[in-house]
Amino acid sequence: MEIGGNSRLRLGHCALTSKDPTALSGFYERFLGLHRVGEVATEQTGAMVFLSTEQHGPPQLQLMSNPEGRHVAFQVDSLAELRELYATAPQRGARVVMSFDHGPDVQLLHSRPGRKHM
Repeated sequence: MEIGGNSRLRLGHCALTSKDPTALSGFYERFLGLHRVGEVATEQTGAMVFLSTEQHGPPQLQLMSNPEGRHVAFQVDSLAELRELYATAPQRGARVVMSFDHGPDVQLLHSRPGRKHM
């Protein structure tokens, strides 16, 4: 998808939920060869494990215990592109749940009509 004719909208990461994110991460590590690049537990998100195809890369798969946390995050190249996408989201049928600068990535999380976060 082009935004303002300059950029592609790319998949940032997917967040799946599990009663036991640590056990599920072991499956993805064995089955797909993903690398565990981080773990955290907060009151809001519950237990989370971050997995990547690169040993020290950014997370591409998040596993979390809070079922309300599942989402798909998309990337753009700049804050200007994020702002443009954010502004046009309602016209495209999406409700923006949050947008933020996620380290080296600028990402947008949105909600599909009648569905959970995306």
